[in-house]
Amino acid sequence: MKKAGRAEKGTSLWRRSGALRWTVYLLLIFVVAPATLWVTLDTINRRNVERKLQALRDAGDPVTTAELAPAPVLDDQNAAILYQQIFRVDFDDPSRSKDCLLEATGHSGLIERQFVKDGSKAAEARAVLNDPAVISIFETLEEGSRRPDCVFPVRWEDGVTVPRPYNLVQMPQAAEWLCAKVRLNIIDGDADEALRWIGVMFRMADHAAQDPTYQAQSVAIGIRKIGSAELERMLSRATPSAEATQDLLDYLRRLDVKERFDQAVRGERAMGIDTYALLRQPRPGYDWATESKGLLYCYRFKAFRPLYNADLSKYLTRMEEVLEQSAQVPSPPPQRPAPERRAPFGLDLHLTQGVDIFAEPSRRFNYRDSVTMRINMARVALAATLYKIGHGEYPATLNELQATLDWELPEDFFAGAPLKYQRRPDGFMLYSFGPDRDDDGGGERRASSRSYNNGDRMWECRAAPPPPAPSGGADREMKQWLVKMFEATP
Repeated sequence: MKKAGRAEKGTSLWRRSGALRWTVYLLLIFVVAPATLWVTLDTINRRNVERKLQALRDAGDPVTTAELAPAPVLDDQNAAILYQQIFRVDFDDPSRSKDCLLEATGHSGLIERQFVKDGSKAAEARAVLNDPAVISIFETLEEGSRRPDCVFPVRWEDGVTVPRPYNLVQMPQAAEWLCAKVRLNIIDGDADEALRWIGVMFRMADHAAQDPTYQAQSVAIGIRKIGSAELERMLSRATPSAEATQDLLDYLRRLDVKERFDQAVRGERAMGIDTYALLRQPRPGYDWATESKGLLYCYRFKAFRPLYNADLSKYLTRMEEVLEQSAQVPSPPPQRPAPERRAPFGLDLHLTQGVDIFAEPSRRFNYRDSVTMRINMARVALAATLYKIGHGEYPATLNELQATLDWELPEDFFAGAPLKYQRRPDGFMLYSFGPDRDDDGGGERRASSRSYNNGDRMWECRAAPPPPAPSGGADREMKQWLVKMFEATP
């Protein structure tokens, strides 16, 4: 009887107390259910992240910035030892770095913005470029370019906070000065010497590309674009020796732009993973997490671990998409900018180290492909120059040129067909369809509202008027000839 009374009393309490029932219901709805869902999401996202990271490790891909560190090389094999003499960067304290020795001459404006840009002040530029101090700088750059490796003293173990200012700015500046050297050689009629300095530019670009980051690839691609443009100009002004032409051709045939680029995209992914770790557990003196907008600050708290894992999982998925796109050569044609993509809980992907990769990747990959095509056309142009040296004229067709070679001429991978080639009375024209895959007859078409050329990629070799004979007005005549030369250059 007592037990029945207690049961009846308890049951009646649950029935009689609406507050009790609502309290339990509210706890179940607003506490227990969300907590269960939160823990479930955490488990799912954490396992996804662990699975993806383990897959990267199994594939041998880096997952931390420290793993990007290149293997040490001997000093006599390391171009960075010599480049550092010119660039003078303090890797321990970037604020103490000095100007590049070329900039320190005080003639950057004359060389880069006058002589290289439009050929003006040629006599003044000649005096600067023939200065013993500048000649010594060029010789150091050339010696460095001939070394097989380039490993700067970057403290990769410091992760994404490592200061990395070094040659990414100063190498392109050095390339501009080398352009001036090439053009002076052209004026003097020394084609082999001009080709020598063009080779230095290409080898410096390859050294820049050894840095496993996208920023470094952008620098390397930019220098290669400069080098190929100078080569196009040079071959229109003079004919080098067969030996010098063959040396540069052999180097360009070995050049692989895509392999370095793919390594850099993987390096960016590793730096992005490090960035997430740093946002969750900031190091002393690192204020990014506290200053960031949105929910990034929540990464610090254990209760928000599901948010962290969800965003990191989304980042890894997005980077896998970028890598798949990078692997395509050519990359898909650039389209209108897609809507900004964000992770599930609002993390702005542009805050990661992959900022350059996420910003319109198709356009960036097409820039890589366009410069790669320029390198391919440079190979064909050098082969055509060798043909001219041996036969007295350029080949009538690429098939005629191919018959003299023991290697396959590169095709236009934008068209999936041979490059377009036309022999002309004063030279030849070679062109690719370009990223838009349309045949525009060799002309470049500017994309609307953007500075990106999506038309054909053209290489043109045509004779220019010979340089004037020296006279009392040599400087004025040289300037006039240079103006004609640059006007005649595509």
